[in-house]
Amino acid sequence: MNKDSKDMFDIYQVKHGAAFRDFGFENLERLKSRDLKVEYSNYDFIYSGKLQEGMNLEDIYTKFNIDRPDDFKGHSLSVSDVVVLVKDGETTAHFVDSFGFKEVPEFVNEREAARKSRSSVLSALKENKPSSEKTKTDKTKEKRNSIEER
Repeated sequence: MNKDSKDMFDIYQVKHGAAFRDFGFENLERLKSRDLKVEYSNYDFIYSGKLQEGMNLEDIYTKFNIDRPDDFKGHSLSVSDVVVLVKDGETTAHFVDSFGFKEVPEFVNEREAARKSRSSVLSALKENKPSSEKTKTDKTKEKRNSIEER
């Protein structure tokens, strides 16, 4: 990996609140026994970092338990968290389980769908912005004209 590499990792943690109480700090087996799934919509994005050469999931786990970066605002990496790796152009998601990690490909699919949806909404807003800006500008001119006319 060279210094210009786009390899990175993202950390997601279960959202706070009563609706998510059953998901936090639970291992995959327990979630499945309760018919619960690791769904992107139940998680908050917490942190993103550059994946250093040779860095693996265990290294990330250790770093975010022992030597957390100052800008990391989540709890220490724990069971039920998800680490997304983008390495060599491939994106994979890994659930922090009781022992090790379990790949959760559905998380990546849901994440990408949410990103595309967000991107579509932003594009639509950008397309509509000039007309709303024009309306604001026209109204401002109208107000200025009316003040100048007095």
